Amino acid sequence: MQEELTRKEKKVIDYKIEAAELFVTGKYEESLALMKKLNRILNNSGRWEEADIYREKIIQIEEIIDERNDYIKRLKPEINRGDYYTVLRLYNSIAVISRALNDKESVEIYTKEFKDYAEKNQLDLDALDLRRELLEEKANQAVERQDFKEAVDLYGECEKISLLLVDIVQPEKEEDELWKAEYFRLKKSEFFEKIAKKH
Repeated sequence: MQEELTRKEKKVIDYKIEAAELFVTGKYEESLALMKKLNRILNNSGRWEEADIYREKIIQIEEIIDERNDYIKRLKPEINRGDYYTVLRLYNSIAVISRALNDKESVEIYTKEFKDYAEKNQLDLDALDLRRELLEEKANQAVERQDFKEAVDLYGECEKISLLLVDIVQPEKEEDELWKAEYFRLKKSEFFEKIAKKH
């Protein structure tokens, strides 16, 4: 009996290590399959707290995979529509999720597509910068009205535009865009805290 328990425990440990290693190396689908197997074993062994940890991990990974798939499906229609800002945001979101999944191949593919698309539409960079200015102005107006929720949303949009621009501007302008992204992140955090204090 003791030997059987030891074998089961060894299998659990091996699965945990293998699932973690697979995920780190970008084999998230194989890691996910192993986590599901691990979740079943832990449940059947009455180790419900551990099983719940893996169940939450499984849910989180599946959610971001679905989210990325949705962004990928939306890309072509948005490119055809010519919505420059939305296309850049989609490329950026796909790359961010791919990094979270350690999917280096997808990061490289979509970052390259992102930069190629941006280069082909260089004339629209000014429009993107203008959009940020208008959003910042609206955010400042929301602060004056003490509508902090709207201010947080608008400063968040400004931050996203800045992060997009970091990837597509000339190298000498990257530092300036990073500073702006951090500035808007801090503004967003400042008014998010004000909302929290109200409740």
